Amino acid sequence: MINRRQFAIGTAALSVGAATALSGQGMVAQAKPRIATPVPPTLPTFPPATYHVADFGAMPSDGQDDTLTIQAAIDAAASNGGGTVRLDPGTYDLSIITHGTEREDRTSLRMRSGVRLMGAGQGRTVLRLADSQGNYWAIFDSDRHAVTTDIGLSDFTLDQNTTGNPITAASDIYGDPIQPRYVARFYEGGRVLVERSTFTDLSSGNTLSFNPFNSDQPPSITDVMVRSNRFTDVGGGTVDFDHSTIYTRGDRMAVIGNEFVSRHGAGTLNARTAIEIHNSDQTITDNRVTGYAKAMNVTGYGLTNHRQLVARNTMTDVGMGMYVWSQQRTVPMEPLRDVEIADNTITINVDGWNQSRVGVVSAGILGHPGNNTLMTDIWIHDNTVTYVNDAITRDDRTKLYDSMAAGVGFWNYERFPVQNITITDNEITNPLSAGVWTNTAIIGTSTIQGNVITNPGRNNRLDKVWPEPLTVPYQAWYRSGIALDVDASSLLGTRRAGKLTVKDNRVILTDTTIDVHAGVTSTNSWLRTALAIGNSLTGSDAPLSDLGFGWRGSNV
Repeated sequence: MINRRQFAIGTAALSVGAATALSGQGMVAQAKPRIATPVPPTLPTFPPATYHVADFGAMPSDGQDDTLTIQAAIDAAASNGGGTVRLDPGTYDLSIITHGTEREDRTSLRMRSGVRLMGAGQGRTVLRLADSQGNYWAIFDSDRHAVTTDIGLSDFTLDQNTTGNPITAASDIYGDPIQPRYVARFYEGGRVLVERSTFTDLSSGNTLSFNPFNSDQPPSITDVMVRSNRFTDVGGGTVDFDHSTIYTRGDRMAVIGNEFVSRHGAGTLNARTAIEIHNSDQTITDNRVTGYAKAMNVTGYGLTNHRQLVARNTMTDVGMGMYVWSQQRTVPMEPLRDVEIADNTITINVDGWNQSRVGVVSAGILGHPGNNTLMTDIWIHDNTVTYVNDAITRDDRTKLYDSMAAGVGFWNYERFPVQNITITDNEITNPLSAGVWTNTAIIGTSTIQGNVITNPGRNNRLDKVWPEPLTVPYQAWYRSGIALDVDASSLLGTRRAGKLTVKDNRVILTDTTIDVHAGVTSTNSWLRTALAIGNSLTGSDAPLSDLGFGWRGSNV
């Protein structure tokens, strides 16, 4: 489906000043004015020198362990100022070796500054982890005690070979000592480029992790680009545990044009999250995700958390499109702000996922219930969210979280408010709850406008109170096009300066079995201005609006 005001793909710039900087890095943008204009990463540079692993004794497809000989080529390149280490076509066998005395030293290849490891192309050059390697820290890493800059991985297939190294218990990954089996973990430094490669037969804490060892310190890894890669056969097996295929915690990071495919599609164990981002200047565009519990975590969980752009991604057979969250830890952290989520296509396979395995709820775009900071300036626009495979006869256990199964929603245990939220021009079809749903105060200047919501409230079940904190009870009025539980009088205490406008939204009923409550429903508003104007409801005899006190406008 082409959205009404979609991005001009490949033609317009993120901003006038960014157009030149983004050219050649795979970034594309749209003509619409933005609130999120991430600073792009600086790419690595490599000297022209070339080192062939064959010269160091690494011969492909000979059945011999090539780990030490490839490492020798990497070290030689680094000691001579850097360059490209070339891998010929064929299969190279890797093993886990010990580079030191710490748990993090059980790895295969340690990358050095100024070195790019380059194969002859995906499928032509294969790096394969040998069978029976046990638990380990990573296949690729950098020295966590040193600053490593200008790293490249490109043009090969990496076979993690989970089949030959099965995970038999969650403690294999998160036990004592923790051995997360990263494919790559980089710590201090930056200017990292991973491109045009395939990573397959994957099962780990993270596949690619760009994460300083001490996350309570300012970002110590920056400027990362992951583009045009494939991640296939992710997860599976009999053990479920937390996983993010790409995990970023640092500034100026971009994940662009990658494909993520779980091993068994909807319901695959430990295919939890494809992309998880933290910190500032994050660009997540043009990726394709299939068969994950959550496609993305969009988070404010770093010391700085602003300018995040998530656009033009396609998410299919997922339990949830995106979790959006912002939390404080033991040190002060900047609340999440200046986030744009735009022109994404999300298809929720409800019955394909046991909802408790998703973590909380099937949803298109959902604010995390544990938010404990004031998220502000969040723009969610021109997204398409569609629910499929949602048998109405599901048992009560699988319906626990249906009250939050919206197209776009903000849910919070403590009803912590969100500020300056814009939800516009989204197309939402067959949500189990409302098209747009909140149970927390919306303050500042916020707008819900121009959304098209078809067949909201497909849960259609009787009200049932579940014990907290499991969920908010599914109430009849959640079966509305827009359902706003914004009466946070105990939190706000008095009316707040600000304005909430709910305008020109269309609610359409084509399924006559849905007992929709109203087009737009809201509890009392504690903002000084709350307007409901120009909204419509077609295909149902239900009232257009059911609004508490404090609202005004033509729909009141």
